[in-house]
This record gives sequence, C-alpha cells and structure tokens, in this order.
Amino acid sequence: MWRTYIRSNRWTSPWASQVERHPGWVAKTALVAALLVIVLPLALLFFTAVLVGVVVFAVLSLTVRLKAWLGGVFRAGSLGDGRRNVRVIARQDP
Repeated sequence: MWRTYIRSNRWTSPWASQVERHPGWVAKTALVAALLVIVLPLALLFFTAVLVGVVVFAVLSLTVRLKAWLGGVFRAGSLGDGRRNVRVIARQDP
C-alpha cells in the first residue's frame, strides 16, 4: 500500500523509480557474498574433480600401456600368437 502512495506522489515518484532500477550497495554486497559462499566452492569442487579424473585416467592409461609393453618384451621369444603344442583336429561335415 505504501508503495502505491510513493509511486503516485509527484515528489517521491522519481526517487522511487530510480531506487527500483538500481539495486543498492546492500543488494550488491549480498549478491557478491552469495556468489562467494555458494558458487565459488562448487566451482572449486568441480574443477578439482575434473583434475582428479584426468590424473587417474592418465595414470591408468600409462599403466595399461606399460603392462602391454612389458608383456610384449617377455613374450618376444615365443610364437606370435601365444599358442604352443596345439593339435588341430580336422573335422568333416556330414
């Protein structure tokens, strides 16, 4: 009710419209505080999780590559397919 009076009064109407268009320093400070309290920790958690995921993926990829390379080094003297002393049974289709 008082807002209607302030908006309709010829002396306070320009002041009221100016205040409604531009938030005060309190609103700006509250917005910055909310950003610091809510958004900043969430962003830090997100980027930390991404960094940990990239590091884990890189370490596991290097581990698999190293294991495959070592397996190839120790298997170099055997047959290429890894089978030895295999007897092939020839079957005839009826």
